[in-house]
Amino acid sequence: MSYVFFGLSQVLFPLAFLYANEYRIHTLETSLIRGIVSIILNLAIIRYYDMPLDYKYDTNFYNISKRNIIVVIHGLAITAAQFYLPLPIVHTINFFSPIFIFVIDYFENGVRINKTQFYFLLLSVFGVLCTINS
Repeated sequence: MSYVFFGLSQVLFPLAFLYANEYRIHTLETSLIRGIVSIILNLAIIRYYDMPLDYKYDTNFYNISKRNIIVVIHGLAITAAQFYLPLPIVHTINFFSPIFIFVIDYFENGVRINKTQFYFLLLSVFGVLCTINS
């Protein structure tokens, strides 16, 4: 189920940027719409699987809040960049996100990656390099 949503998001995410760029929708409006849809979808998934919404430890809430702030800043920056940079460059920068996540997680939390993750990270770097060169 998560793979379906991931694949769908990878298709709809660039289309949302194209639509906003074509009709010159303001950056804040675009980000708010994406955020509201994301919250509603996550809440529906949580309710479907009957998961609790409470946090037992304050560190979990702190880490999730920190992550969400970074995601909001990333979303605003990518949305604003589409008005100043060509869209292929914006999407190339956005495709570096998984690589940045591994690097930040390593330096901030000391999380090491296993062999399978390393191979997929190399595949991701290769894909971004192919995107840059084309």
